[in-house]
Amino acid sequence: MTLSLTDYSVKDIVHSVFSSVESLAKNKKLDLRIEVPPKIPVAHGDERRLTQVLLNLVGNAIKFTDKGAVAITAASTDGEFTLSVCDTGPGIADADRRKIFEAFQQAESSPPQDRGDTGHGLRTDTGMG
Repeated sequence: MTLSLTDYSVKDIVHSVFSSVESLAKNKKLDLRIEVPPKIPVAHGDERRLTQVLLNLVGNAIKFTDKGAVAITAASTDGEFTLSVCDTGPGIADADRRKIFEAFQQAESSPPQDRGDTGHGLRTDTGMG
């Protein structure tokens, strides 16, 4: 894998992902929120890959949340950035947390077709708060 390292705006990435999934959240009547400090500094890294990861996390949060909210949060401290996705979905049982990082594993035991996917995705986050 070759990374394309450039300076980019974390705020722009969060807003772009928000715009991409807003209609999905609206269709499920979910509250989609973003929390980004107004003066978050410019970051350096692979903007495209980071956007892909954030889009996947938010998409999964929406997919596995039936009511409530999904929030995307960005923060920066001492030159390090944190992006997080929180949701009010069912979360991942403690017993399943290790296996979700194994190849082709998914914590959800219901058939993938019930969720509209192929079964190779990951569920994200354990809930808001």
